Amino acid sequence: MRYKIVKLYETNYHFAKTESFGAVDVRLSGTETRSEAAAALDSLESYEIEHEGKNLIRLVTIVEGSGFAEALHEANILFEETADLVKRYPVAKISQCSGAGYFVDLDTGTVAAFRKSEKPRDLLGNLFHVNYGPYAKVNAQQYIAAGREDELVKAYFRAINWFNKSRSQSRRYLRFLFSWISFETVSKVENNTSIVPRISMVMGFPRGADVRKLSPSFLGKLNNVKDYKAWKDYVYKHLEESRELRNQLVHSGFKETDLVEEDIKKKQYIVDYAYHNMIDYLERIVLEGIRTIEDAWDKMPSMIESNENIATQLEGSFIYMLNNPDTREPFDEGSD
Repeated sequence: MRYKIVKLYETNYHFAKTESFGAVDVRLSGTETRSEAAAALDSLESYEIEHEGKNLIRLVTIVEGSGFAEALHEANILFEETADLVKRYPVAKISQCSGAGYFVDLDTGTVAAFRKSEKPRDLLGNLFHVNYGPYAKVNAQQYIAAGREDELVKAYFRAINWFNKSRSQSRRYLRFLFSWISFETVSKVENNTSIVPRISMVMGFPRGADVRKLSPSFLGKLNNVKDYKAWKDYVYKHLEESRELRNQLVHSGFKETDLVEEDIKKKQYIVDYAYHNMIDYLERIVLEGIRTIEDAWDKMPSMIESNENIATQLEGSFIYMLNNPDTREPFDEGSD
């Protein structure tokens, strides 16, 4: 059985045309047939969602399954991953409209709205027409979506999903923990091996064996950063403490009042900065055709060395914000 499943999302990001993210299309309302548009409106009204003046997009996929429930489950996973990719666009936010949308039974050609408190088997019996529309130029997120079965891409999706979950947490210790887990999903190492050196490296503070993987000229550029060695030790200290904190949160239990607010905020900022660096590098590595986690980290030193602005970023962004906590607010706020 084949189904075309569509869910409605609200976003502040304006798509000019249909964009394809592997098995999922992001489409505008104008790409729907009349029966599909009617089903979308019916679903929005069922969920009592005010849609006038809002930027609503459609996430669309076609899936096969032994039954509708199986197909819907697969579609929802694809939609969640695609929403995580859209959030990678600068300052982009996206949220599902409660569950509003519709589906098309491709075997019968009928269209049905997802309605609040009603089961989707109540079909409307309308015919449909698939309209793919014009496609925009493929970007990094779309390219990554096309390789969902690669080990590296799967890890990438897990990482951005955990980080996005951290943004919605009101408790600071959960935000920190979920952010740290996002690193663990893409830092596959042997048991009892710390991921701290890899986190430190993507921040621009390579240590130990990683130093020998970088050219003397690049290391010289890093060492020209004011008080670089002191900041390198400072970051390493906080990352080691963060690793221990992660273990305490998961294994030992704790009282939330035991956490020092300013200290956990500082560690959160360091981890967040490292995360954004790592994800940016990983996207570029995926675009080069690398498919495994091990190969990605083998490639990481040369990818970091290709960042001509790394010294400026350290001095003008990371270190400046550590010295000026008030400027960390945009980095520190959660988002939907």
